[in-house]
Amino acid sequence: MKGRRNVLTGQLGEFLACAELNRRGYIATPFSKNVPEIDLLVFDDHLRAIPVQVKAFTQAGLAGTATTYMDVTITKDGRQLVRRKKQISNPDLVYLFLRIGARYGEDEFFLVRKKDVFEIQYQDYKGWLKKHGNRRPNKPNSLHCALWKKHLEPYRDNWDILNEKMSGSKEVS
Repeated sequence: MKGRRNVLTGQLGEFLACAELNRRGYIATPFSKNVPEIDLLVFDDHLRAIPVQVKAFTQAGLAGTATTYMDVTITKDGRQLVRRKKQISNPDLVYLFLRIGARYGEDEFFLVRKKDVFEIQYQDYKGWLKKHGNRRPNKPNSLHCALWKKHLEPYRDNWDILNEKMSGSKEVS
């Protein structure tokens, strides 16, 4: 089955995220891949709820496309010009990045706001292009980008972000 490994990684990521959130005193429930931008709904003990997007990976990072985060123009001579960051819907949405370890207990959790992910990708891609004279060395038309574990390190075990978000949400009645 094509894409089976990605499906398994995504499902495992959501269930591991729910388990870790439960361990930390939250109630977390996953959706069945049918809610745009939301993988989990997370509740605290006051029944305040926030949506969470889970991104799971097994290697050093996650592949992406630069045009998700910014407007990029490719000139006839193969230079890439980054015009501006894209407008962000739901900028304070919490992303829970999860690097799945080979064995139980080796998983790593990184919690970050969507707007910060966009900023990381924008700065990294723009900086990388600048170092290369705005030309991709091997594939000039490629818009591939990646979010590496090194970018996420400042957000490792940033569980306080949930409490901050919860304090701003309303109780479910």
